[in-house]
Amino acid sequence: MPVTAVHVYRATAASPAKPLLLYLPGMDGTGQLFYRQSPTLTPYFEIGCLGLPPQARWGWTELTQQALSSLQAELAPQKRPIWLCGESFGACLALNMAITAPQLIRRLILINPASCFYQQSSLHMAASLVDYFPDWLQRQACWGLLPLLAELNRVRAGDRRALIAAMQSVPAATVSKRLELLSQFTASVAQLRQVSQPTLLIAGARDRLLPSVTEAHRLAQVLPDARIAIRPESGHACLLEYDWRLSEVLAARNFLPTPTVSTTASTLA
Repeated sequence: MPVTAVHVYRATAASPAKPLLLYLPGMDGTGQLFYRQSPTLTPYFEIGCLGLPPQARWGWTELTQQALSSLQAELAPQKRPIWLCGESFGACLALNMAITAPQLIRRLILINPASCFYQQSSLHMAASLVDYFPDWLQRQACWGLLPLLAELNRVRAGDRRALIAAMQSVPAATVSKRLELLSQFTASVAQLRQVSQPTLLIAGARDRLLPSVTEAHRLAQVLPDARIAIRPESGHACLLEYDWRLSEVLAARNFLPTPTVSTTASTLA
């Protein structure tokens, strides 16, 4: 049966002594594109990935509530520390979750956040065309977007295919709705200043889709406890780059918990 609700699946074995890192995906919504990062993060976290139903066309309020409900019901009954890692579209969802339920979230990692989408008039014009795309044309268009989404010399052929497959799994009408959500995402300065969790903003300097470096600096001026990591060689889909390790970026910014093999809760570094 097709999935009709937001779901969370474990990318690693259950490890209740560790903090939970929940990956919130980009526009594809599959949660399937974190596989390159999981191996080097498992000493520190249990990792979960959020999946959005391909047919779901909710607004931000319902999507945020669905994500929070799934998180509480499926992966966090022990009330352990929860870290959100949001990529692009998922970074907007992570901010909404932190604003809505700050008591649940310990830290935020926002990668090439799409919170600046509403300011990009050229992207708005392109997005409006998707309303008229049949699904077959949307699937073909994914290939044309690949050079904007990825720094191709840093993403291997198999990972490119995985990215395309994830993008093609989403119907055109759902793509249109998610683009509409991005155009509507305008968290106010007052709301962002309520996000007190330590936040790491990661931006690829070669992002051809969004001005991610500029947006990272903008958010850092507003979020109360933010730090920035700029990746000079990285594009938008940096989590798929063959030599890119999120664990190393977190370590360099003192943003990792202490690894644990005991049954006691991890202590934050």
